[in-house]
Amino acid sequence: MRHKKYFSNKLLQLPILALLLSTMNVQADAIFEGYYKVLSGGVSVGYVIQRYDYDSKKKQFTAISFLKTNTLGGDITESLVAKATNTFKPISYQYTGKTGDKLSTIDATFNKNVMKAIVSDGKTANTVTKKLPSGTFLSTFLAYLMLNKGYAVGKKFDYSAISEEDGEPFNGQALVHSEATTMNQKGFKLLNKFKGVRFVAYINAKAEVLRTKSPLQQISTELVATPAEATKGHTVPHKVIRQLFGGIPLGKVNTLNSSQKSEPKPKK
Repeated sequence: MRHKKYFSNKLLQLPILALLLSTMNVQADAIFEGYYKVLSGGVSVGYVIQRYDYDSKKKQFTAISFLKTNTLGGDITESLVAKATNTFKPISYQYTGKTGDKLSTIDATFNKNVMKAIVSDGKTANTVTKKLPSGTFLSTFLAYLMLNKGYAVGKKFDYSAISEEDGEPFNGQALVHSEATTMNQKGFKLLNKFKGVRFVAYINAKAEVLRTKSPLQQISTELVATPAEATKGHTVPHKVIRQLFGGIPLGKVNTLNSSQKSEPKPKK
């Protein structure tokens, strides 16, 4: 979020996301790619790899993420691939989560306000159909949806979003609490309540989430400049990550490190 009049309300009401996307190539380009440390009580318990792409030809967003924590962090492995239209209407998502030996997968598609999902525990699968409240979106796109509507201190966003790991819609509310500077980035402090849990997030003008924390759960995340800073001391399943992202992300498409995107995809 922001500080100073560099982030004046007038500027924030401009269609910033549209301007950002207009500078991209016709094919899918990464809007953001980065690595996060996951901390519990200030101790590193895992990492997150996150990438957002926009395909200007298809007019679609794609979010891909991978989470890995150690035993202290709950022994969790999660992956997500989510797609939405340029107005953030859900198209589809695939979620895989493993906590210890417990597996969960969700493969969902959307048609207007109806979600159809195949939910599995690795042994049995069930097909679930749900009618969603109008305007429901995939929660992973919240920051970009808010950017599209414009940040302004005091502005509230009441919303209905799919919790991808649950395959369920929940009501939420995000408040642009104040201008803030974190990690030398001017931006905003957001207060978000979703699934009954309160979160604090610090975000810059490009909707890049720099830090998050959950006071109740005492869990926080922090964007870092290099993969090594996030993954040090943790298992890195390179094969799984390559399959998910199409290569090993370098984590450089962000304001901390604005170099190139990821390891080239292998030729077929």
